[in-house]
Amino acid sequence: MCGRFASVQPPDAMRALFRTTNPLPDMAQPSWNIAPSQPALAVRRHPETGARHLDLLLWGLVPHWTKDLKAARRPINARAETVPSSPMFGSAFATRRCLVPVDAWYEWQVTPEGKQPFALARPDRETMAFAGLWESWVTPGTAKVLRTFAIITTAANATAATVHDRMPAIVQRED
Repeated sequence: MCGRFASVQPPDAMRALFRTTNPLPDMAQPSWNIAPSQPALAVRRHPETGARHLDLLLWGLVPHWTKDLKAARRPINARAETVPSSPMFGSAFATRRCLVPVDAWYEWQVTPEGKQPFALARPDRETMAFAGLWESWVTPGTAKVLRTFAIITTAANATAATVHDRMPAIVQRED
């Protein structure tokens, strides 16, 4: 599960790290606390040009076939084990994958005293890339486009498993 994350590198640094070609998105700001329904940077291939872009998308995937935005489910995570065959995520998995630059993510462990927050990050503090999916939803009757994303999750590794049984799928730098 991933319910909040930090992305604190300046957008210029993200652009250099991921070798993106587009101008920096307006309003892109580092944040220690990105929550569902908030904008976050994502690296995606532009559907028409194939160029690698750093874009600001809303966290919470709205499928392109959604009729009513207000009533739409907006999942923030997609399970890696079922994403290819899922009606909600299958199309995006096949053609609209993205990377979500992250410096840490947060999990809450339930204890007898209440919920205990944990920040999980790379030991070297380098920026990570979560695997993600993105969608474009066009407001009916207009040309206004809403771009959204979800993070792909997988079984937790040994470190994360001490806090939660799921974690974001982290794409290795060489991949």
